Parts: sequence; structure tokens; C-alpha cells
Amino acid sequence: MSLRKYFTGNNCIRFLYYALFFTFGVSLILIQPFGGPPDEALRFLVAKYVCLHGTIPSGYEHSILIPGYGGSYAFQPILSYILMGWLMRFLTVFHASAGALLIAARSVNLIFGLLMAYFVRKISLLLFSENSARWLFCFLIMFLPENIFMHTYVNTDSMALLAVSVILYSWLSMLLNKPSYRACIQLALGITLCAMSYYNAYGYVLVSVILFPFFYLSDQTGKNTKLLFRHGCLTALLALAGSLWWFIRSFILYHGDFLGLTARTAYAVKTADAAHNPLTRVTFYSSGHSLTDLLFHSDFSIRTFNSFLAMFGPASISSSIWLYRFYKLILPIGLICFFLFLTRKKEIFQSSFQSDRVRIRFDIPAGLSALIVFGLGLWYNYTFDYQPQGRYFLPLLIPFMYFVSVGILKLRACLNKNHRIQNMLYTALPILLCCLIIFFTALTIYVYVIPYYLGCYTPAQFDWIIHHMVFLPF
Repeated sequence: MSLRKYFTGNNCIRFLYYALFFTFGVSLILIQPFGGPPDEALRFLVAKYVCLHGTIPSGYEHSILIPGYGGSYAFQPILSYILMGWLMRFLTVFHASAGALLIAARSVNLIFGLLMAYFVRKISLLLFSENSARWLFCFLIMFLPENIFMHTYVNTDSMALLAVSVILYSWLSMLLNKPSYRACIQLALGITLCAMSYYNAYGYVLVSVILFPFFYLSDQTGKNTKLLFRHGCLTALLALAGSLWWFIRSFILYHGDFLGLTARTAYAVKTADAAHNPLTRVTFYSSGHSLTDLLFHSDFSIRTFNSFLAMFGPASISSSIWLYRFYKLILPIGLICFFLFLTRKKEIFQSSFQSDRVRIRFDIPAGLSALIVFGLGLWYNYTFDYQPQGRYFLPLLIPFMYFVSVGILKLRACLNKNHRIQNMLYTALPILLCCLIIFFTALTIYVYVIPYYLGCYTPAQFDWIIHHMVFLPF
């Protein structure tokens, strides 16, 4: 059998896609100092407890208390930390060093990132008709520097991002390929991972429950209520089997508080200092300011947006100003074109996804889920704790970049293929954007972040070096 088919252009790009993500991720995992990323040292305490004791800590466990803020990370779902703890516990049998244990814990999230990359690629195959469009969608999502960052240190955000990709893929599988037991199992897996990760992604679980009956009561399935009941029961049972144990445990430990939110706040009141105590903490809401003040008369919007793109360490290491300019150009253009061009160019989409009716059944739930993520993050900053960090909004990344990708492709579809220059631009635009995305990601990691951690130069020297040595022509 000839090996030529394995070395086609698309297979080479697929290899590059996974290899680059793995390389970028490993580079950060190995170089970032312990505790450099936000609250990693405190999150690691939970995984360390599982490693040392072989059991799951209660939120009241004093050894994992968060200094200053009070409470602990063990009140919320901690499946990521449990997996990290078990892996470290296994490695201690071989007398692994402290550094090796930290790398192992971080590597769990890198695996989640690679799995997310796989499901994002699967989503692109169901959405778009040509490879350049598919890769543009994948690169916009997976090589956003902040997304890579989330998969390189101890947190639960990484699992939440994986969960979103699994849920969205299962939606499309049911919508385009008709509901099946396989798609139900995938949806149950996504819901389980989401429920056991981070509360800010729970909108996808809510929308999944609302959306599920419509897969079976549409024209495509002939209003098959029997199939709805069988598949619905299977999905619910699998999702409950995967996650219900945690909430029953919380219900028992925290006297009926199955989410652990009230118990966490009450414990924080007892253990936090005055500046961070929920009773005395100054917020926009408690100081009488409006949401408008938060959005338009503070640094919330700009800091959140920039850290949604690329802010490393404790949101203190930025990238090149040109990265932010690049995304501030293409993201608004994509969104505007998505909503402005009402007549969509069907050549963009897969044949099964070309119907307006089918696309609306995906666009509205995806958009609603993204809005719930945004609303939860906004409300948290407004009423509870002002932390303008884009990582809290990353669960909306896939729907957001879907809308941006479609908008860019709709704009590209307006080009005249019979005109030589326009035809060249039509062909080159997705490739050019993908190359720029990789360039800015590599620039961020290897010119800004890693040299900073290695002490090669100070943050004040970053922009001078890049401006005079990389972007001098501009």
C-alpha cells in the first residue's frame, strides 16, 4: 500500500495542528514557575491533598485554605484535581521529584487541551465545506494564546473548555446525522465533564436540557417521541451517574447546599481578611455603581478583552501590541459580517448544514450558551469579586469564534472568483490568517513569556525590542 495518501496537504496540516499545540503547551508547562499562573499554588493544594491522602478533601479542610480570601477550592467540583492527585500518587511509587509531580499535574490539562483540539476539528468537519475554512475555525480557537495557557497549569478551566467542545459536537451530530446512542453518550460525557469542572460553563448544560427534545420532535426524525424517551433516559442516566455523586456528597457535607456556593461563602466570611471578606468587600454593586459604570467607566472591558486574548502569569505578562491590534481588527469584522450579511453564502457550509432552518437550530443555542457565560462572568465581577480576567469568559470561545469564522468566510465569499486578484485573495485569505495566528502565538510564548520567566529581559523592555527588531517596518 502506498504511503503517499498519508502525506497529503491536509494530513500535514492536521499533524502540524496537533504538534504545534503540543509544542506550545509543553514549552509553557516546563518553563512556568510553580505558582506563576493565577492561584496555581492554591489549586495545587487540593491535588496534593488527594495525592498524599488518597481521599477527596472537604471544603473545610484547613490545609487547603486560601489565605486572605478564605474558603478553599474544594467546595466546587474538582474532578481535574482528583485526576491530577491520582496521577501524582501513582508517580510517588517511583519516587518522582516534586518538579516531576508538578509537570504530571499540569500534563493532565494538556491532555484535555489535545482532546479539545480533536473535538474542535470534528466540529469543523460538520460545519464547513472546504478545508481552508475548517482550519481557520480550528486555528482561531485552539491557537488563541489564552486558550493554550489554560491547558498548561493546574485549574478546572481546561476541563470546562473540553466539555464545551464535546457538548457542541454532540449537538451537531444529533442535528445533522440524526440522534443516535453514540451521540447521546457523547452528550452525557460532555455534560458530566461540564458539571464536574467550572460553574461558569453550566449554561451549556442548561441549554442542552432545553434543546434535547427538539432533536427528536423535528421534521427530520418525524416527531419520534419513543426515541426521545429512550435516548433521553440513557443520556440522563449516564450524565447523572458521572456527576450526581459529587452533588450528593456536597448536599450531605454542607447541610443541603448541593452546589457548595452558600457553604463556601459562609466559610469565607469566617476565614477571610477584611479586604476580601464577602461581608465587607467593596464591589461595584455594593458601592452603588451600575453595570454601565462597570462596562464603560472602568478598566473592566479593556482588561477583560486583552486577557481573553493573551495575558500570562497572574494576568501581568502581556503580549505584543500587534497581537491585540490583529485580533481587534479581525474579531469585530467577523462578527459584523456574520450579522450584516443576512443572505448567507451556502458554499461556506457542509451540504447538511446549508439549510437556514438547520443553522438557526445551532446558532441560537450556541449563541445563548455564550451569552450565559458572559452574563455569569459579568455578574460575578459586578456583585461578588472584581477580577477582570478573560479566562472566566473562555467557555464562550467556540461559539464566538464560530460566528467570527462564518463572518470572515461570508466576507470572502463576496469576492469575484473570475477576477484574478480577487480569486488569489479568496484562496489566500484563510491561509494568511492561520499563518498570522501561529506567528503571534509563537511570538507571545517564545519572545514574551518564556524569556520573561528565564530573566532574559524585563517587561519594560518587551515592547521596545519587538518594535525595533520585529515590527520596525511599521
